[in-house]
Amino acid sequence: MKPIRHLSASASIIIICTAAALGFFPQSQAHADDAADAIVTTVEDSLKPLKSFSVLSTIDTYRDRVASGTMLLRTYVNIAESNKGPSSVSIVLSPQGERGKVFLRIDDAFWLYDPGARRPVRLSTQQRLMGDASLADVTHFDLVDNYSANFENEEVIADASGKSIASLRLRLSALAKTSLYPTLRLWVDKSDRQPVKIECLSSTGSVLKTVFYGRFRGFLGKPRPTELMVIDGTAAGRVTRIRFSEFLYQDLQAEAYTPEAMPSVSKFADSDSAAKAE
Repeated sequence: MKPIRHLSASASIIIICTAAALGFFPQSQAHADDAADAIVTTVEDSLKPLKSFSVLSTIDTYRDRVASGTMLLRTYVNIAESNKGPSSVSIVLSPQGERGKVFLRIDDAFWLYDPGARRPVRLSTQQRLMGDASLADVTHFDLVDNYSANFENEEVIADASGKSIASLRLRLSALAKTSLYPTLRLWVDKSDRQPVKIECLSSTGSVLKTVFYGRFRGFLGKPRPTELMVIDGTAAGRVTRIRFSEFLYQDLQAEAYTPEAMPSVSKFADSDSAAKAE
């Protein structure tokens, strides 16, 4: 059973989360799964505001601890009031040679527009922005609508800084074959239900990448992670750091989240204040 999306509208979820916080977990599997889904809802609320927003993302790539490149993106995320998933449009502000490129995401469909090309092209769901960062990393996973959760274990793990965190480990199974990853393994802080780490698994169970969440700051009404460390599970020494800043409740017109509008949206890069500061 999936939880109601908004916590404030669901007394049952509040009761479940309160019981979990006190250390009392439901005995039946159905109740345990409901509690796990409720925790995932709390995690997603910290990763992604409930209203449309914009955010500045700085993506740094490293190879064997040596910096190998930086990209600056302005991303607009449209949170639909219907049951449709969020749409997002990301505009590359730097480096100069990449400026004006636009990445569009509508549900699980992705497009790229290059100012030097005639029209947008469709991308695969695994397409990377830079290094090991994908568009899903920048706009965050859509966990509640796309995955069901089960408790796996309680354990102490190290976060990105090496600090030991008492955590709950959950296994998230995709509800549809079109989901970006068939299985996710999520660790949340046992004390405050903030995400600590997530592993993205292939259909065979191998770890494709690991994402650590860190540097939580108060933005748009909640503590939110302002730094992600993305570790490639297929090649040793490949790490990408994503830093978020300038969270704002802000949206573009609905027409901007379409492939046809990407050439026009590309021009926003030249007037963006962050691009001018580069």
